[in-house]
This record gives sequence, structure tokens and C-alpha cells, in this order.
Amino acid sequence: MFVAVGLSLARIRNERLYREKYDTFEAYLRDRWEFGRAHGHRLIEAATVVETLSNDEEIKHLSPRGDKPPLPACEAHVRRLIQLKPEDRPKAWKAAVELSQGQEATVKILKRALEPFEKPRPKKVTGKLLRLGSALAIVQDIEKAVRGGEEQAKILDLLQALKRALVPAEEVVGT
Repeated sequence: MFVAVGLSLARIRNERLYREKYDTFEAYLRDRWEFGRAHGHRLIEAATVVETLSNDEEIKHLSPRGDKPPLPACEAHVRRLIQLKPEDRPKAWKAAVELSQGQEATVKILKRALEPFEKPRPKKVTGKLLRLGSALAIVQDIEKAVRGGEEQAKILDLLQALKRALVPAEEVVGT
């Protein structure tokens, strides 16, 4: 069903059929379908991907009866495929179909099948990190100053040094 809707929306958008009553495609989506621009474009992209998969020869041959190729049953499955390179999408879907062994591919199966095709995402580190060696030395100096009854000004100077030892995480990670 989402494929038919997505392909229809693509035709309406591409041929500007919405212009009879609406100034923009977004206004058409909002008023006629009650969803936003992003969702409309997601449906169009998902339908396009499914259409490409349905024409792929290797996927056509996966059909148990040889009549209809096994295709994603919902737009959420296709969203995961969209994140891949276009040339990897048929291979990844084929892997999911094979893993599902004749059953409908679940999200869990799809996730497993897509792993070899997904780029590892770099972990984002935020905040500040300590330069460990200098930070430990400063903490020891602060402890000595507190135990030794040093003046407040000396302790504050040491705390400022500790603050300078903090580095933005981006500098350390190189992002």
C-alpha cells in the first residue's frame, strides 16, 4: 500500500498535479493527506526503492513460486535500506530474504542482514576530557596544598591549572 501511495505522490509532485488547488506540494500534503513534507518525501523515496528492488533480477528469482518477488512489507523496513548505498540495497534485501527463510523479513532479520553493508558510525564525544597525566599531578598538588594548610589563593591557582588541563573532546578525538 505504501508503495502505491509513494508512487502516486511522486507522480503528483513531478507532474505538478497539485497546482490545480495548491501553490506547493507541501501544502497539498498537509491539506489532502494530513502529513508533513518530510513524510511525503519519505514515502516517495521508499516507493522508488521498492520499485527498484522489484525489478532486480536476483530478487525476482527469490520468489518461492516464481510469481512475485519478495519485497519489503512496510515503509519502516525500506527506511533502513535507504541509508545504504543504492548499489548495496538489492544485495542487502536479498540477504534479508534469505535469512527469513520464506517468512516475512522482520526488523531483527533486516538489521542482521544490513550489518555488512552499513558504515560504522563514529561515536561522538562531547564535553571536555582531561589530559590524564597532567590532571593527576595537579590533583596531587591540590591534595598536598589542602593537607598542608596552604592559602586559599594557592589552592585556587591549582584549581585553575586543573581547569586548563581540560581539553575539548573534539581536539582529542579530531572531529
